[in-house]
Amino acid sequence: MVIHIINTTWFSINNYIFNNIRETLSTTVAMTTANVSLVGNLKRFTTCLSISDFVILESFQSVNNHPKAPRILQVIWHSHILSWIKYNINATALGNPGLSGCAVIFRNNH
Repeated sequence: MVIHIINTTWFSINNYIFNNIRETLSTTVAMTTANVSLVGNLKRFTTCLSISDFVILESFQSVNNHPKAPRILQVIWHSHILSWIKYNINATALGNPGLSGCAVIFRNNH
């Protein structure tokens, strides 16, 4: 989008310098809007935009190809067998040697 703004501004300045055609600000904005909208609507790749980028492109009436939503699966948890104990362990280290930590959680069928 920034490239199109710079290109349109450069084109308007060159029209003034070389062709003695002075374009108004509204004409330059309309040309920028048309360029961004055209390229945005013709692109085939998906966008990963921030909200601010999305709002800016929407103001130029650009259609965005959003990536498909991830597939969501339902996972059902079942309690453990009566005599089993499950443990989760997590450890981390900062450097070698360095600070380290560890945590363990034990669970039975409750």
